[in-house]
Formats: sequence, structure tokens, C-alpha cells
Amino acid sequence: MKTFVLILGFASLAFVPVVSYGQCRGGGTGAAGASSGTGTGTTTGTGGTVASGQLLTGPGSWYHDVMMQQQLQQAIAQQQYAMALAKAQKAQAKYEVRLANAQKRRSEAAYKLEADRARRSMMLAQR
Repeated sequence: MKTFVLILGFASLAFVPVVSYGQCRGGGTGAAGASSGTGTGTTTGTGGTVASGQLLTGPGSWYHDVMMQQQLQQAIAQQQYAMALAKAQKAQAKYEVRLANAQKRRSEAAYKLEADRARRSMMLAQR
């Protein structure tokens, strides 16, 4: 997939016009924003010379935008996983408390039942 994107990226650079009017706010004549149309070499702009390898990974390129989006999605997924894990741990703790309370109620009920049986058997034995 990466090789396809790289090939597509280099192929799209071949269609870049020689004179491009970039995002210059001053308007300019276009000479400051001219780029080489071969897809290799360098691109010159108002900021200086930029290597062609940075065209695919630098800010503003499609590949860079995809990488940033993937990183953002990964960060969101990690956050969601952490929240789900915390929620599951909270639910597990709540379940354990409910289970302990239920066991306590059962043992108290069993103790009362046994005490009632013992009292009844003593009453029957005394008669």
C-alpha cells in the first residue's frame, strides 16, 4: 500500500505546472513559488529549498495528512480503550461488592434459619 501511495505521489508530481501560484498572501509574480515539474530534485518557495522527499512527508501533503489522521485515530482508540478498561474495572469492583453483600445476606439468613430450627427443636424436646 505504501509503495502504491509513493508511486502515485511521484506520478502526481509530474503533472505539477512549472509556475504555481501558492499560498502567498502578497500575490507575487509566481516566480518565488515556482516548482520543478520533474518530480525529483527540489522545490523552491519563499521558505528556501525543500527536498523532494519532504514533499510526501512534510506538512501540506496528502500522505502527511493521512499519517496525521492515522495518528489521531490511534490516539482516540487508545483513549477509548483506556476509558473502556476503567469502566470494566469499575463494573468488576461493583460486582464484587454486590457479590459480597449477597453472600453476607445469605449467611445471615442461613444463621437465622438454623437458630429458628434449633429453638423449635428445643421447644419440641421440652414438651
